[in-house]
Amino acid sequence: MEERNSKKPSKRTIIICIAAVVVACVCVVLLFSNKAIRATTMRMLRMEGTVSLEENGKVKTVREDLRLKNGNAVNTEAASLCSIGLDDTKIVTMNEVSRAEFSQKGKALELNLTKGSLYFEVSKKLASDESFEIQTSTMVVGIRGTFGYVSCDEDGHEYVLTTDGNVHVIGTNPQTGEVKEIDVPAGSKIVVYLYNDRTVDSIMFALEPVTEDEIPEFVIARLQENEELLDKVVNDTGWSKPVILGEEESDEDANVEDEEPPTSSFDEENAEVTEESEETLSEPEPEPEPEPELEPQGTLPAGVVRNADGTFTLADGTVFDPDFYRSQYSDLTGMTDEELLNHYLTYGNEEERSANQAEQDQKDAEEAAKQAQQNAHDDDDDDDSSSSSNQQNGDPGQNTGGNNSEGYSFSNGTISRANDQGGTDPVGTLSNGVFTVTAGSHDMPLLLNGNTINISNIILSNDAEPGTEINKGSTRIVKGDAAWSVSYYDEATGQMESFLGDLGPNVPWQNGTANINGTSYSGLVISYAMVGKLCVIEDDGTVHVGDMG
Repeated sequence: MEERNSKKPSKRTIIICIAAVVVACVCVVLLFSNKAIRATTMRMLRMEGTVSLEENGKVKTVREDLRLKNGNAVNTEAASLCSIGLDDTKIVTMNEVSRAEFSQKGKALELNLTKGSLYFEVSKKLASDESFEIQTSTMVVGIRGTFGYVSCDEDGHEYVLTTDGNVHVIGTNPQTGEVKEIDVPAGSKIVVYLYNDRTVDSIMFALEPVTEDEIPEFVIARLQENEELLDKVVNDTGWSKPVILGEEESDEDANVEDEEPPTSSFDEENAEVTEESEETLSEPEPEPEPEPELEPQGTLPAGVVRNADGTFTLADGTVFDPDFYRSQYSDLTGMTDEELLNHYLTYGNEEERSANQAEQDQKDAEEAAKQAQQNAHDDDDDDDSSSSSNQQNGDPGQNTGGNNSEGYSFSNGTISRANDQGGTDPVGTLSNGVFTVTAGSHDMPLLLNGNTINISNIILSNDAEPGTEINKGSTRIVKGDAAWSVSYYDEATGQMESFLGDLGPNVPWQNGTANINGTSYSGLVISYAMVGKLCVIEDDGTVHVGDMG
């Protein structure tokens, strides 16, 4: 019988083989799992120079591929930089002397830039349930799938430069609470300016195109090290790739080098000087002093930027609106936008002309407030006399009849008022002794259809026409283009004060009671949630302002 050389595998051998297969499978799973984790985890991709990380108030050692946690802050020192992958399609590279705080909540990414600057790259458009925002002290930059640069400069001005795609910027003035929004297209830069001496247009945007010579060196370096990124940016902005790579000079630099020094128009060979010409030269006739000349159409003075909406931002931050200027001053009809701009720069201050509607509204409000302050004591005396008369003749506030205040009429719930053309204009509605104001200028109190209307008997909403106003003594409530403003005399400071109120689309100002600085007041209640303020205007025009909460 033939002897067999092979043996059956033992049970131990089989177990070892099965274990090896299981281990191999686990390794494969971990490999792909780790890749997925890394694709959705914030981590340090690159660092140069001195970079530090803050976590719960402590400074940690930083290394490449270090994973960042929610709430971490990264700092770069001089001559340093670092790149951080927020996930597999989003990278931010921080410039030197910069600080940023990182926050990740699900698919919402937030980065708070508190100092310095950074370049962001989002190579894939965000899904509808994703968000990525870069915040500074005055703005929020919403990014959907684009490249750009955000900076906080030494003067406190913050700006955004878009190098590809389009970013949405929301600017906020933390002092006045005003909010403005704007889109910044590729190849453009927007600077945010804040003005805390006003309540309207307290935040201004200066939007301007950017040439290759104006691109920050930090951005140039990012583009030069990533040719695929550079090609996309060049395609979207129209910038010159050779110029960005340093292979060619820009047109501006070339024009400066090619410019020849001016030559004298004097021709020595053909020059002849006669006795008559000598006398003319020796005794020139005095020339009349020239009138100020407007700059030719099509040119803009230094420091002036034309905005996307057709307005101009001047070097001092003033926004000049040519459409307003043209409509406000009939003597300038027919001028182009540039001619109107140059007219304002030449004659505007001298002739006390306004550059925009908000500036005109502010002037009107200040003038009205001064006039109201002068008449405040007389109005108080009149109110006392009226109150005394009402007490003698009975309370007219219970629909007992009586004449309306001069010029007002009432029909089917609608209040109208006589106009200068001999007709009437609707100014609001009256229901149960409450006057819902929609237009016109009204001095409190009013007698409407037998109802005595005080400040606490009115409702103000955003449906009112711009220019609608309520006056009581030195207090003036005015509807602007987008919101109501309140001007009043503050006895504590001895000055006229003013602020904007933030009405929602369907949230009226109306009678109520509020606690301000520990005291309860009744009247027209105004919430100013944007800056956490609460205001009550009493029937006598007294204004109380305090913190909400």
